[in-house]
Amino acid sequence: MQPILKADEQQLTSTQTNGYVKQVNGTPKSKPNQEKIVLPVEMASMISLKSLIGKLVHKSYADLLTLTDTLPSMSDVEKKRQILNYTTFVRKQFLKLLVLVKWADCADDIQMCQNIMAFLANQNKMFQDTVDYLHKIHIELPAARVRNFDIPTAVDVLTTGTYQRMPTKLKDMIHPPPFTDEEVLETFQQMNDTIRVRMLTEEVLPSPMQKYRIENGRIYFSIDNEFEVALTLMGQSHARRWWIVSLDILVQASSCEESASDLDISLSDAQKQHLRMNAQKQLIPPATAEGEENKATKLFFPLVNLYDYLHLCCLNMQLEMLHIQFLMLAKTKWLDQLKVQMDSSRAKLIITYWGGGSPAAHWARPQPEKEASKSTVLELSVSDEHEKESAKKNMAITVRDESKGLIQKAGIGASVRLAETDPADKPKIVSLLKYPKNCLDILWGDSKNLHTNAKLLNASDLNAEELLLHATEYHSHCIKDKLRQLLQSQKEFLEDNGLYLLEKQKDNENPLVIRYRHEKYISIYIDSRTGKVKAYETKNESNEENVKLAGLEDRLNNDPENIAKHLLWLRSDIVIREIISLAKLLNLQPYHPSQMNLRAEDFIKLFGDVIPSNKTEKYPSHCVFLQFSQFDNWYFVIATIKNEFKSWLCCLNIYQAVADLIYIDCDELRRKEAKKIVGSSKRQLEDDVEKTSSQCDSKKRKLSRDLSVVVQHDYSDKFDSLIMDFQYLAQLDSLCRGYITNRKIELQLQTYKEALHYHKRPLLDTVLPVETQVKSHPVSYKMETICLPRQDLLRVCAYYYHPGDGKRKEKKTETIPWIEKLLPRMKNEILVRSFGWWNCGRGECYVVFQDRIDCERMTLQEDDIEDHISLDKVNHTISFTYANIDNCVDQFLNDWERIFMMINLSRQVHSVWFTKYKDQLTFQPTNLQKLLFIYAKQYTCTIHWTSSAKGRSRRYDIEFGVVGEPSNNKSNALSASSNPHWKILTQLRDILNEKRDLIYFVQILFHTLPELLEFVC
Repeated sequence: MQPILKADEQQLTSTQTNGYVKQVNGTPKSKPNQEKIVLPVEMASMISLKSLIGKLVHKSYADLLTLTDTLPSMSDVEKKRQILNYTTFVRKQFLKLLVLVKWADCADDIQMCQNIMAFLANQNKMFQDTVDYLHKIHIELPAARVRNFDIPTAVDVLTTGTYQRMPTKLKDMIHPPPFTDEEVLETFQQMNDTIRVRMLTEEVLPSPMQKYRIENGRIYFSIDNEFEVALTLMGQSHARRWWIVSLDILVQASSCEESASDLDISLSDAQKQHLRMNAQKQLIPPATAEGEENKATKLFFPLVNLYDYLHLCCLNMQLEMLHIQFLMLAKTKWLDQLKVQMDSSRAKLIITYWGGGSPAAHWARPQPEKEASKSTVLELSVSDEHEKESAKKNMAITVRDESKGLIQKAGIGASVRLAETDPADKPKIVSLLKYPKNCLDILWGDSKNLHTNAKLLNASDLNAEELLLHATEYHSHCIKDKLRQLLQSQKEFLEDNGLYLLEKQKDNENPLVIRYRHEKYISIYIDSRTGKVKAYETKNESNEENVKLAGLEDRLNNDPENIAKHLLWLRSDIVIREIISLAKLLNLQPYHPSQMNLRAEDFIKLFGDVIPSNKTEKYPSHCVFLQFSQFDNWYFVIATIKNEFKSWLCCLNIYQAVADLIYIDCDELRRKEAKKIVGSSKRQLEDDVEKTSSQCDSKKRKLSRDLSVVVQHDYSDKFDSLIMDFQYLAQLDSLCRGYITNRKIELQLQTYKEALHYHKRPLLDTVLPVETQVKSHPVSYKMETICLPRQDLLRVCAYYYHPGDGKRKEKKTETIPWIEKLLPRMKNEILVRSFGWWNCGRGECYVVFQDRIDCERMTLQEDDIEDHISLDKVNHTISFTYANIDNCVDQFLNDWERIFMMINLSRQVHSVWFTKYKDQLTFQPTNLQKLLFIYAKQYTCTIHWTSSAKGRSRRYDIEFGVVGEPSNNKSNALSASSNPHWKILTQLRDILNEKRDLIYFVQILFHTLPELLEFVC
């Protein structure tokens, strides 16, 4: 059929659109012999031209409106740019529309082609469906036919009552009836006989599997701590093979609490099945060619292969279990102390304990003949012993000597089977039958000597920590024993330096105990977990009140060979630490020598005698500078050198250089204290013995022996020269502060050169009986008193100061008669003593100048002269106390000169000449600072000495007043005074300073008073 595309315009008055024929009145008309076909309309994603034009026009218009709204807010340039962009874009769109409009003239033809293609595709689909339906009918139609009836089967069933034509193969699939007990026992007996004959005639047994048992149709082989396997024979009589019935692996990890019992490292069911399958393969003969089948079968030993395989598996399992246990230990108990490494072949396990080991661990290694770097390495490996021996021996000699013996040991079956063996096959037979082949080797530091006869690894109870503990504990004992031997070899040297090794403990479990000070011990032991040397300080041998000594531990771990040197270092270091702690209680500031910033020549000046010249150290290793709180530029230097104290007292100037140095010899003081301690200890022991002896005579004898032993042990030896307690350091502090005070006084006296001489006397010779605190002090016998002649003091005050300004002169330029007249009568000495040094740092030192004075010829006040000047009327002593030590001499000279000059006038008060003026003249008690008297019953005169000061001369000053006039009016003008002598004050003062005669001065006052009164009137 062909589609009708056009109709006769004369016969049909219809229209045609896209292949559809329509009449004007809607009624189709066709010729009788023509079938009209309507094509389907296929648009193929096309749209109408009308819709496209409308959308473009609306889009252009909307963009134009938007542009008109936004243009007013733009600049002129931007407006032009936006208009140009809009025009260009719209123009392109309309050009595209123009192209489409022109193309629309041909749209009808293209639409017709698309309709025809859609029609043809529909027709093709209909043809394909027809073919498919015909094929389906061809397949399904034979099943609808009726089959032919089975007449013979129907006749058999009707005549016999059953079906006679079933396959005989069905009988094999039906279970036979069960055996009776007698049949089972008979079958087992036959199987046992078969296995027994096989073992006696054919099988070659490895030497570890010589013992076996046969029962219930099976043969059982059991290897201690490895495996247990049950085999049976299966197959035809001419080709029977061994079959594994059961296989139990006896290798297990330890279940004790100390091991990794919470970790299950046993074989799973899948692993056991896999192991059984691989073991079964060892019983299968190898596949060979036809010509070599007999030879290969003759040299195939299934039971030997089975044992070799299972034995190697057990060894590898042990290695793996140990590997897992060591890994767990490295992550838990032995954290950071174990290094576990398994090689790529998983046949060697390397364990490094103690983190590789310290120098002390390598120094005292269990295998001294081996390399030190591997002393802390445990190597576990599965080795092939046959390869080792074949490398050492001649293989031909080994085969000749051992082949016959190995065949006999392999059983009767091996002798029968290998009776006629080719000599060329004997090396192979020897390699197959010689045991042991593989074993688990343990090397400690490349040595097989584990230093124990016990079995450290039990395959049925593997405990890696037990092996590790044995190695670490034995290694620890080696370190401790070697340290003990080294100390015993240096026993005399140690005892000479105050160190005593207590050798009464011989057990390795006890630490090394060394007495390094009085009632103080050091316990040294080895920590088997870390391999480090540990040291603790104890007050007694019971290891109580332990204090860790990190410094000593580091030294012993890094350099154990010099343990004696390290113990001496510790002894000195602890002494210095104790000195520092005690010094803080005494208000002393400690400094390390490196903090002092001293020059090299200063260190040589200080320590040049105690440090050898060939050493590079600038100062002793154990030394401390103790700064005094009152004397910040003075330091007490104490060091421990050759088991003795060396001490110095040094002064640093502003440039941190040693300006003064005093060597302090403490031996005498220390020996004196030691004798006191020993004497008191002996007396205490004797008192205890006497007290106890009254209870029992037998105890008395026993205690007497104990006393002799104790005394001989404790006091016959050298006394510990490094004893330092608070009392001893306080005595040294007192001694040093006394030395510093005296030194400062001497330095001030030396500035007067030859004008002021002094000498020293022992302090105990100059103290007063009431000064019991000074007498009882332990170091008072070493202190000294400085003695100054009074004549020198008077000369210095008179000749070495300018009368006008008080400045010091280098030498005297003139003589003063009254001074020269007075000097021969001044026989006494002034005592200069340092006070406060015995207060042990709680107070500051000060200086006291003591001078004797005749109080009987003077009328003195009851109060003290001044705050720092006191008068003892009982002992006729005047004391000058100065807290400022640096200029105490100058202050004393000023004070002494004032007191001396006032005493010179005060003694004249008791002259007989003044008795004639007893009604007109009254002297007030003096305080040696000023002299006040009343004359003419209403006038007062005050005389005092003015010491040297800036802008003032050294002289007597006079003040006149009236009885009842307040003393604070002295600051008023002299004209305000009612005393007439103020007019000649200057002349009277010059007369008094020239004559130094109080009688003469009073006479002038009385002689001039009437004239002055008349002049005033």
